[in-house]
Amino acid sequence: MEESLWRLLAATAVGFLVGFEREHARTERELGWLGGLRTYAAIGLLGGALGLLGEPVPLAAGLLALGALAVWSLAKEPGATSEVAALATYALGALAGGGRVAEALFGALLLTGLLAFLRPLHAWARGVDPAEFGAGVLLLLLLGVVWPLLPDRPLGPGGVWNPREIGLFVILVAAIQFAGFLAARRYGREGTLLAALFGGLVSSTAVTLAMAQRAREDPARIPLWAGAAALASTLMLARIAFWFLLADPAALATAAGPLLLWGGWNLAVALALVGRAPEGAPELELKNPLGLDLALLGAGFYALVRWAVAAAMGAGTLGLFLVALLAGLHDVDAISLSLARSAAAGAIGVQTALLAAFVAGLSNDLLKSLYAALLGHPRMGLLHALATLPGGLAATAWLYLG
Repeated sequence: MEESLWRLLAATAVGFLVGFEREHARTERELGWLGGLRTYAAIGLLGGALGLLGEPVPLAAGLLALGALAVWSLAKEPGATSEVAALATYALGALAGGGRVAEALFGALLLTGLLAFLRPLHAWARGVDPAEFGAGVLLLLLLGVVWPLLPDRPLGPGGVWNPREIGLFVILVAAIQFAGFLAARRYGREGTLLAALFGGLVSSTAVTLAMAQRAREDPARIPLWAGAAALASTLMLARIAFWFLLADPAALATAAGPLLLWGGWNLAVALALVGRAPEGAPELELKNPLGLDLALLGAGFYALVRWAVAAAMGAGTLGLFLVALLAGLHDVDAISLSLARSAAAGAIGVQTALLAAFVAGLSNDLLKSLYAALLGHPRMGLLHALATLPGGLAATAWLYLG
């Protein structure tokens, strides 16, 4: 008996909570014909009483009666928020009456929150760019639909390809790219440097190419373009650290000092170059990086790198470093995660894996310096190399000698 009373009390509390918000909304905005605090509390109690009975017919009859009331209310005034809230209150009340009290109260809090922040949510939804919305939906589809369907077992030559692992890599890279894209879209207009820094999450190579184009168009600001590209390259080091943290956190203890040295040099020289640039630089614009074609390309490249790393293990350390050198010409993400997973599995030593990842980073920085020199201006290429390569070489030497 006592438990039944608590269930009815919880069902009434659900209706009271939702009704309090609706009462406030009706007072503020003069909305709805369906009633306020007392009506919603009664709806919750009705659902709780019928849920307590546990019979489907009375529950269905109550739902039909409430649905008829909602239709009547809609005929009086358009807008279905209060009507849907009433139906949800009835369902949550029935849930509490049936013994699922915690779930009912949790649902009531969610419902009240949605109702209370209705206007800000509407304003936010209207302000979302269609490209951002499409990219976000695609990311959710990859995570919630595609990834769970991928087989979770070793495939391919030597069993080096796990489709679920490859899919997770693609989703993580896409999420990082999407975060950088959103940040650049929101704040990149405030200045080239901020956009380049956020763009480093998208692709430091893409930022370097964009800056090279600016250097060709505006050679007077070459220090700014080189400094901005170097800032984006600093984010490349953060991505290397992220992949090792994800797959083999213990390796970061070994890499922390060299990575800080490399990143500190990048940052110091980049800021010094920026300080020499004239004021009033135009902003950098970035394109949406998230697309199915890019995801599939990333999956293919990651699978290729996984196979190459496995094959290079049989050729010794020199073969592994050669693979890292070549892989770094494309990007550092695939090779870094492959090396980190191999080190975590004990297939290669932690120091060897980190050295190979640093070789990939140096290869990537060298290629970006060549892009800056050949596609932008020779002076930009020289300044970019000065900002990125000495720190990388010193960090690699530290890691090797340590």
